[in-house]
This record gives sequence, C-alpha cells and structure tokens, in this order.
Amino acid sequence: MKKILFASVFYLLYFISLKAQVDSTNFSVNDNTPNIETYDLNGCIKYALQNSEAVKKAKYNILSAKADVGERLSVGLPQISGGVTFTDNIDIRKTILPPFSPPFNPGPERAILAFGAKYNGDANVGISQLIFDFSYLLGVKAARMYANFTEKQASLAKVDIVANVTKAYYGVLVNEERLALLDLNLMRLDTLLSNTNALYRNGLVEKIDVMRLEVSLNNFKTEREKLANLQVLSKAILKYQMGMKMNDSLTLKGTLREVTTSFTEVNQQNNFDFKSRIEYDILKTTKDLQEMNLKYTRSLYLPSLRANAALGYNTGTTTASDYFRFRQNWVSYGVYNINLNIPIFDGRRKKFAMDKIRIEVVKAEEDIRFFARTAEFQAEQSRIAIVTALKDLEIQSKNMTLAEEIIRVSKAKYENGTGASLEVINAQASFKEAENNYYVAMYNAVIAKVDWDRAAGKLVVNE
Repeated sequence: MKKILFASVFYLLYFISLKAQVDSTNFSVNDNTPNIETYDLNGCIKYALQNSEAVKKAKYNILSAKADVGERLSVGLPQISGGVTFTDNIDIRKTILPPFSPPFNPGPERAILAFGAKYNGDANVGISQLIFDFSYLLGVKAARMYANFTEKQASLAKVDIVANVTKAYYGVLVNEERLALLDLNLMRLDTLLSNTNALYRNGLVEKIDVMRLEVSLNNFKTEREKLANLQVLSKAILKYQMGMKMNDSLTLKGTLREVTTSFTEVNQQNNFDFKSRIEYDILKTTKDLQEMNLKYTRSLYLPSLRANAALGYNTGTTTASDYFRFRQNWVSYGVYNINLNIPIFDGRRKKFAMDKIRIEVVKAEEDIRFFARTAEFQAEQSRIAIVTALKDLEIQSKNMTLAEEIIRVSKAKYENGTGASLEVINAQASFKEAENNYYVAMYNAVIAKVDWDRAAGKLVVNE
C-alpha cells in the first residue's frame, strides 16, 4: 500500500508539472533593469533592424550616396559668385624705357616710369553655366546607380541580421525547452529519491539504492547548472545580435511548438534561382557601375561647352579718400565668353584608364559566375542538411518516447519490488541522452531551414 501511495503521489506531481510546462510560454532574462516589452521572433528582428549598428551605418551610406547625387547634379546648374578686391600698391611696379623711345622717352637716358594707381578696387558678380558635357550626364547617372547600390547593400545587411537573430532566438528556445524538461526530470528523480528513502527507513530497500539515486540526482543538478550557464550565454548572444545592451531587460515569448516551418519546398530544387539572392543584385550593380565608369572615361574624349559672364565695377585712385567716392571714381564693366574645350592628346592617359576599367568589368563578371556556383552549392548543402536533420529528428523523437516509457516501466518495477534501482538510474541516463539528442536534432533542423531560406533568397525582412 505504501508503494502504491508513493507511486500515486509521484505521478500526480508529474502530470501537474507537465501541464504547467505546456502552459508556460514566457521566460525572461533576469537582470537589474525593468522589463519594457515581451518579444517574439518578429519582435526581436524588428528591434534588431532598428538598433543594429550595421543597419544604421547602411542607412548613413544611403543618405551619403543621395547627397552625392545632389552634389553631382549641382555642377550642371548655374554657378554664381561675387567678389570684392582692394589693392594697395605700396610700391607701384615700374616700367623701364630705353633711350630715344618717343614719345615717352625721347632723351638719351633711360626712363623709369610708374604706371598705375596706388589704390585699386574691383567688385563683381559672375555666372558660369555648363552648356554641354556628356561626362556630366554619365556622372549623374553613375551617382544614382551608386545610391541604388548602397540600398542593396543595406538590404544585404538586414538579411544577415534576420538570419543571425533567428538562429540566436531558436537557440534560446531550444535551451529553454531543455531546461524545462531537465527540471521536470529532476523533480521526478527527487520524488523517487524521497520515496526510496521512505522505503529504506521501512527496511524495504538497501542503502546502496538510496546512494545510487543521490549520485544520479547530483549528476542531474550539475548538468542543470551547465545548461543554465549555456542559456545565459545564448541569451547574451541574442541580445548582441539584436543590438541590445547586455544589462537591458529582455523577455521572450514563444515555444518551439509554435515554430511552423515548412520543408516541402526544400525538395523542389528546380525552383531555386540564384538571381533571387540580394548578393546577385549587388554583384550585378557592381558590374553595371564599372561599365558606367568605362562610358564616363570614354566620354572625356568629347568636347565640352561652357558659358561665363561677369558684371562689375573697378577703380584706381592715388589717395585713399578718392577710393571711397563711388559715384565719381568707380566705373562699370561687363564681359562674357563661351569656352569650347576640345581634348586632343593626353599622353594616352584615358586609354590606359579604360584598360584598367575593362579589367574590372571582366573581374565583376567572374565574381557573378563564381557566386552562381557558390549559391547553388549553398542551396544543395542546406537542402541536404534539412533532410538529414528531419530524419534525425524523427528518430530522436521516437527514441525519447521509448526512453520515457522505459523510465516509467523501470520505476513501476522498482516500486513494486520486482526491479532494481540501477535499472531506474540507467533508464534516466538513457533518457537524458535521448533528450539531448532530440533537442540537438531539433535545433539543427531549424537552423538548416534558416540556412535554406538564406541560400534560396527567401529570408523575409519585415521592418
């Protein structure tokens, strides 16, 4: 009757704790800061995209590229400038005239004459306008292409962050599930130890049975402490990937049971297209930029046309007071010119520059071909990893179910006096191994799915 009573209490506690585990979906990182929000996977990704230094830097690069477009556009707009110049000729420059140089020096000696006023002034407003320059048009187009290139680089940074945060998030979930199940096993083993102690006090079992269970329980506690430390590290990794400070509070919600990953499309390898990857867009844009650079350098052979005009006033006086008599001493002037610049020969500098750019274009084409092979390999590698992980997960799930049944049977036999405590301990060890293998397989399957989405260009970035 005592054995039946102990067994009944044990299984009652077991099912109560199991129900509590299934209903529990929230867990938090303990620290000294107040909790602000509870995050699921999308919340973690959104936080990371808003706070990651890599994303912020990419956004700054986009703003800088857009400013560069405006800077290049401004070259084709009218350029207006004004200026005021005051000159004090402390020692006026002299002109030497040889002898017998009528009408200024008809005599036999040379003459030294000073031409010019002591004080000179000039005030003007000038305007310059580019009329035609094909390199200007190509430069503006190239700047816009580069702005688009920086946006694609920002998208790549976001994809990397989504992948890293997703893996770190699932790592925390897996460890949390392992901790919960380990706590459940600890409770079951502790209950069994209490029952065995009661049986020992009544003379129904030997002391060695109690000692074996104590050793097993201590091993479980040590394993639990290691796993708890690993979980602290996993949460720290998640915070790091999210761009969150280590001492900030983070509460997560969700369990692995809520992970709705579909693996059916993985086997459909024909649907894979490496051009759907953002990396391909970046490489293609890099090649386009090099080709645009080639066109720009070639356009420097073409003539350019620019118009300039200036209006102003100038003066020249012998005294400082006369300098400031604007109406009497300042006179107006105006000038305009049209400048046609025709490149003729530059020592073949542009020719060699174009040769270098053509090499860069060829290198960009090689990069695209290499990426195509790499992307196909990554997709196949991740597909095989998923298939392997799913098969392993199925096997380990069955093993864990069998191991749990072995524990139940061995405990029932032990409590009925037909089994040994060593059988229970061995069953617990087998279950712990099966449990560890199951969660490793589950994590590998989830990570393989993330890698497949990344390789296939299907990783969704929701900001």
